[in-house]
Amino acid sequence: MFKVKEVLDKMNSHWSVPKSAVHRAAEIPFKLRCSFNNGANEQKLSTLAISLPPEAIEFYKATDGAVLFKDDEYGQWGLEIYCLDELDRATRFYLDKRSRDALEGDLIIGEFVGDSDLLLLRCNPHSSDFGSVMIVSAIDQREEWDTAAIDLESFLLELYSQQGDKYWELMR
Repeated sequence: MFKVKEVLDKMNSHWSVPKSAVHRAAEIPFKLRCSFNNGANEQKLSTLAISLPPEAIEFYKATDGAVLFKDDEYGQWGLEIYCLDELDRATRFYLDKRSRDALEGDLIIGEFVGDSDLLLLRCNPHSSDFGSVMIVSAIDQREEWDTAAIDLESFLLELYSQQGDKYWELMR
């Protein structure tokens, strides 16, 4: 049993109303909040042409997209995780623009607000990194991208515990 829904519930409980966050031992000057869509049904999930990892399936059953830790006033910080209807468009755009860096099973599931980094989920079940979450840098090649977590559950849990800070930048 995965805990994605539990993490999303905690985010919703603690961050549905804008409030201050602490990033890297300092309170940031803007207030953040999380918002969630209704979950997708099994039928909608079954129409995808890609193999989602179990944690991603649980995520989309709980919420068909979310905006996490968004700067509520200025809109210059946060993460938008796309709804299922947006995944194909975003991934096709990525494949068109980043074909040299793309691998089979790459799925763009979100973008960071205020910059051009993307959230990539590895969905090739035959790959050793199936389910991992990567940060696609707008200017760096794939070898320089950060692997933020081994799976979506770990990513969401760490993002929650870091109050929306880009914790993977500290791991470099």
